[in-house]
Amino acid sequence: MDIWVKLATFVGLALLTVGIYYVKEIPKMHRDLLKNVREFRNNRQLQIESYFRQQGGQELETLFENWVGLLFELEKTKTITSDQVTDLQEKTVIYGSDLTIRILSAYQADNYKHTTNSSDANIKSVVYVATLICSLKKDFTGFEIDPMTLLQIKINDFKSKTTEVQQYTDEIKREVHWE
Repeated sequence: MDIWVKLATFVGLALLTVGIYYVKEIPKMHRDLLKNVREFRNNRQLQIESYFRQQGGQELETLFENWVGLLFELEKTKTITSDQVTDLQEKTVIYGSDLTIRILSAYQADNYKHTTNSSDANIKSVVYVATLICSLKKDFTGFEIDPMTLLQIKINDFKSKTTEVQQYTDEIKREVHWE
């Protein structure tokens, strides 16, 4: 009987040792699983971005140039046709990131809300376009710029309108969840 007690004790200790080993390994296995999931998501995102850059690199560049043209040549906004606006919107949705599309959506919602040509609506519209361009720049080049930087280039009397422009910029960033 003594041998059975020793054998049971030995088997029990062996099982306890193996159990403790696996319990200690659970956090490592969980961490590795999370790491693999993150790597999968990141690799997938890189593949998607690579595909769009390969397939639409020229289109994205043209889209970016068209939006920049609207900001720096405001006269174009008076002559742009509804078909051209629709085409610009479609391409923005096709080639833009989630943030870019959110900005476009908020911009269009704001345009529908303001039917008058007030000074405030015009300034806010310019801020929307600058914000959209900054997002497209990140989509196209990976470089981030602040909309205020573009607006300093565009707005002649920027110093007198800094507070107003900053308020609109902050409002838009909050609205589209700019990170």
